[in-house]
Amino acid sequence: MKGDFRERPGKGRLPGVVLACVMWAAAAALSFLARSVPGFAEFYASTIYPLFTGTVGRLIGLLPFSLAELLLYVLAVSAVACILWWLPRLVSGRLSPLQAAAGLAVRAALISGTLFLIYTAFCGINYHRGTFAGNAGITVSPSTADELAALYASLAESINGDAASVSRDAEGVFYIDMPAKDSGRACVDAMKELGGQIEALDSFYPMPKPVLVWQLLSYQNVTGVYSPFTIEANYNRDIPCFTLPFTICHELSHLTGYMREDEANFIGWLACASSGEAWLRYSGNLTAFITVGNALYAVDRDAWARVYGGLCPEAKTDLEYNNNYWSRFEGKVAQTHEKVNNSYLKANGQADGVKSYGRMVDLMLAWRRKQLVGG
Repeated sequence: MKGDFRERPGKGRLPGVVLACVMWAAAAALSFLARSVPGFAEFYASTIYPLFTGTVGRLIGLLPFSLAELLLYVLAVSAVACILWWLPRLVSGRLSPLQAAAGLAVRAALISGTLFLIYTAFCGINYHRGTFAGNAGITVSPSTADELAALYASLAESINGDAASVSRDAEGVFYIDMPAKDSGRACVDAMKELGGQIEALDSFYPMPKPVLVWQLLSYQNVTGVYSPFTIEANYNRDIPCFTLPFTICHELSHLTGYMREDEANFIGWLACASSGEAWLRYSGNLTAFITVGNALYAVDRDAWARVYGGLCPEAKTDLEYNNNYWSRFEGKVAQTHEKVNNSYLKANGQADGVKSYGRMVDLMLAWRRKQLVGG
């Protein structure tokens, strides 16, 4: 039988190049509109993005595992398989280095273009919407050290009131006495309840999902992550239990289209602290107690010492366990992740980078001020 059975890797490459260009152009255009056209990002986040959470997020939310984590491993295995497929053809001469490079470049452009477009549509635009504080009618203004100390004291009072009502292990450390699915559902319910009070948070919330290989997150000092490619709220199941509900609510808040970390921290705290469940309130308040305490320590150490001294022994045990846990993962990986995350936040309009996390305190102070005046 006559025929030419040589591989022709250039065949069909042009459509791939065109499609890759379309993907990148669409993502770039959306990013430009979000950054440059006033009101576009807010309109998109409040009217178009919810369609994705209600369809893609709802569908993927039915899976009992993290699709984002699975796809990450599939991508890694596929990259290795691709190399193993190309190498024999390069060695045998069936493909020239130039042909192989061109083929890989097209595939890389297609994959990266697709991911960039999905990221932009499911996450990137939302970074440029209006603030949660503005949409929820919360006025942030300068606060005094006395107000900060009063907030710290109110958190300690709430913590002390709930500490005896939560479950503890043989070492006296807080733990969640229910299956992960039930605790995740409770966090979803807390977010829904908050959405009933604040219209800006009235959204569909899928079930949060634990990451199987939690070590990948712990060594980066990461407690949870929102996956913009699958619209999932993923969390590190190994972290100290008292931080879990707060973390889950934090990640769920990103699914409402609020991407700023300081706002997500505030929403996570508010969802937990507003709950009728003691273990949820304890999680939100004790986690926030750390951040508020750090802020107060920087401006008034005496006030910090007075309040911290009045914290119940049970809560201090949890805080000590938390410090010991994270000390195991200190190192270059965590430092590198912080630098990468810092650059990522700045690239998406959070000019202070990781420092923006501290502004959660300003939102808490503004919220407390609003409650005290009956607003």
